[in-house]
Amino acid sequence: MDTNERLRRLIAARGWSEYRLSKESGLSESTIGNLLRRNTVPSIATLKAVCDACGVTLSEFFAEYPQVT
Repeated sequence: MDTNERLRRLIAARGWSEYRLSKESGLSESTIGNLLRRNTVPSIATLKAVCDACGVTLSEFFAEYPQVT
């Protein structure tokens, strides 16, 4: 699964709109839109902001399988 697909699933799992993700992450709506519609590859800083907003770490985001706690 690619980064953009993971982003879409992360957002969908929370039931968030692009607007909500923008507000939670502090990123602009245009940045979120570019990530989701234009399939641009996010910078690490952008990806970290999205992960922080969603309550996951970068390592959890990139993990092949869910972390067992």
